[in-house]
Amino acid sequence: MLNVATLLDLVAAFRTSCVTFKSLAPQPITHDDIFVGNHAVVCRCVDSGSGEVMSLKCYPHRRRNTSAIYGMAYLPDEAEVHSMRGVETVDVVAMPWIEGLSLDKMFRNPKSDYRRLSQAFDIMAYGMLCAPRAHGDIKPGNIIVAPTGDMHLIDYDAAWVPGFTESDIEEVGTPAFSHPQRNGRCFDKGIDDFSIALISTMLAAMAYRRNEFEPHLKGDDSMFCPRGVLTDDDALLKAAIRTFERKHDMAHYHIARSLYGCDGRIDGLQDALLAAIKR
Repeated sequence: MLNVATLLDLVAAFRTSCVTFKSLAPQPITHDDIFVGNHAVVCRCVDSGSGEVMSLKCYPHRRRNTSAIYGMAYLPDEAEVHSMRGVETVDVVAMPWIEGLSLDKMFRNPKSDYRRLSQAFDIMAYGMLCAPRAHGDIKPGNIIVAPTGDMHLIDYDAAWVPGFTESDIEEVGTPAFSHPQRNGRCFDKGIDDFSIALISTMLAAMAYRRNEFEPHLKGDDSMFCPRGVLTDDDALLKAAIRTFERKHDMAHYHIARSLYGCDGRIDGLQDALLAAIKR
């Protein structure tokens, strides 16, 4: 495995064409197609054989859960980095690239239709809750809005899959969208419930009363205070609940109300999302 000091070392290797691959055959990767995350470097590239646009997520340090989370998309020691130290290897997750904009880029955009975004999110979230796994870090920056309007989750590094226990935790999600008491005791299929309810409520509120709620988006793209919603002390959440009640939107009313005092898991969330989708 590569023994780099920072992710920037790996970026520099890509930018100077000092990276080769064992089984993959990407066309040359341009500077604009290299993105730096918290734990990996992601490259957008075109496969030379199929012409398919791919996402290559390259990890400078091995993570013990990557194989269990990504399955056959995980390619250990796939990329070779050539440097003064010789040749070192990097693990890669190779998946189809999802075209579109991340949801956070849709916020504060006059052209964004929050009604469509709200509906699309609830559909995606319902599908995630029906799946046998959990994402683990649902937030606007990890959601891609495709040109069709459909939403897709990316970055499953914090995921829970069947068989995982608290000893398998490597990440606990983003604080602004996670339950304040999230820890190993609630690392299970229900870890996405709180995040889903927060974002569903936020989008639905902006869909109904954009001018009232959109100005309250924070720099981290959240709207509600996770600790405040647990203690019934978030004025914006109360305003959202009143809005849903006035609009006779009982699905989002129940989703928002379920945030009060919840322990991270929300009973009936799947049914409430389905009701919201059918409205």
